[in-house]
Amino acid sequence: MSSSSSSDYLIPFRSFLPAESSTFEVPVPLRYLDGRKFHFENLSINPQLFNKAAAGYGVEAQEEGLVFYRSDVRLDCDYVGEKKNFFPSSYKPSSAVAKARDFVQEFNAFFEREKPDFMKRCPLFFDWTDLRIVDAEADYAAAAAKAYDQVWFNETFSLDEHGNGLPESLKTMRGVNHLQYPADGKFSVAQMNEEKFRIRLFVAPFVKATFSVLGPLQELGFTASQFGEQSAKRQITIVNSEPFYTEFTALTAPKIELSSTVCTVNVLPAETAASSFSRTLEISAKDFKDNAALASQLNAKIGECADELNVNFSLKYNESEKKFLFSFPSSQDRIVLSLHLQKPELSLRLGYFHTNLIQKESEAHEVKDGGSSGVSETDVFNKCKALCFDTGLVLCTLDQMSSNSTSGVLDACLASLFPHKSGVMRMTKYRSCPPPGVVLTSFSGSSAEVLFTFRLLRIYDNQEIRKFAWKDGAFVDGTLVGIRKENKQFQ
Repeated sequence: MSSSSSSDYLIPFRSFLPAESSTFEVPVPLRYLDGRKFHFENLSINPQLFNKAAAGYGVEAQEEGLVFYRSDVRLDCDYVGEKKNFFPSSYKPSSAVAKARDFVQEFNAFFEREKPDFMKRCPLFFDWTDLRIVDAEADYAAAAAKAYDQVWFNETFSLDEHGNGLPESLKTMRGVNHLQYPADGKFSVAQMNEEKFRIRLFVAPFVKATFSVLGPLQELGFTASQFGEQSAKRQITIVNSEPFYTEFTALTAPKIELSSTVCTVNVLPAETAASSFSRTLEISAKDFKDNAALASQLNAKIGECADELNVNFSLKYNESEKKFLFSFPSSQDRIVLSLHLQKPELSLRLGYFHTNLIQKESEAHEVKDGGSSGVSETDVFNKCKALCFDTGLVLCTLDQMSSNSTSGVLDACLASLFPHKSGVMRMTKYRSCPPPGVVLTSFSGSSAEVLFTFRLLRIYDNQEIRKFAWKDGAFVDGTLVGIRKENKQFQ
């Protein structure tokens, strides 16, 4: 460009335009904005059919597969209906419970057996620890065996005999002690072990538990002050409003014989709504086109989100139906899950249309792998050319405050694109007049790069201007140029 100078900037870009959409974004470095007016030097819309054809022919370079797609995912949960029905059963110790060991085992078994179908793990459970055990996060059994020097409360330690002390749903949970609670008699005669022995209570994410009396907890070694300020004189309320299990370690060793086990334990939601942390899916372009690979990698991120809400939720790809299917819980009367996807094109790729939100009622559509075979070059070219010439004329504007309005669009038009015999939409060059430009302004809190959104509009046969939309996706390629406003080209 003959009129450009060292103070002018070129911003080449390539942006994917999902099916049925009409906007694309261009990242502009914040330092480029001051004192410059921007216009398009080149702009084209290329049907995604060409991209799919290239994959089908296998002509893509190795570097193509190294490009990564990124999108954050998050899982939200709304607790609906009557809270008292969230966990309908209350735990009341049986009359046969007289020892701490029996209380712990019956307590854990009850909450494992009665947990709702949407819960992944026990909402409440006890395990035990020893103050001499350190570095137990990776392998508690190994750390415990080392601490006891292969002796398990006056008998030889055996993982087969002394393992599997927690409910089945906790089998893969890290940082908890899966060893059996010491058997009767062997704990009472091991005075040194008794002094170091402690009970721990674990409360699941976003769960509130109430104990009608302190008695059993106190005899297990806990105090009311450990659970925060208590509003009731007798009832103990324990609240976990975090996306991870909260653990309480008793301050003293438990009693062997419990003087009283009479109490009622209830579980309720701690909040009306909860959210997991966001997880970033980063997947190569090659795997993004492979349905099985995409399902596997995305499901790993979804699983991390589900763990933080303690819910059963996953994704799988059904090969026979060619569909991505989510396992939403059936208990819609108690919880409603929503999967948030930062980039709607990921949802589109999964067969759920162009949306940021997938819920139980969202309908899955058939999705074929990106690298389909049997591509006809002539067929692809003819389809693209027909699509472009049928489209006719496309206008590009800076996205307005009201995206539904086209009022004044001709005044803000930055480029006109016409169909080309090569099967793409191309921008016409401005030869006898300055190219239309616009001043881009950053907003408060801008980072090093600012995303500016541009909108594509189409002039239909009746001269009506409405949003541009193709049934299939497309790529928008171009160069945005920033020129100093004192440049004569814009005066």
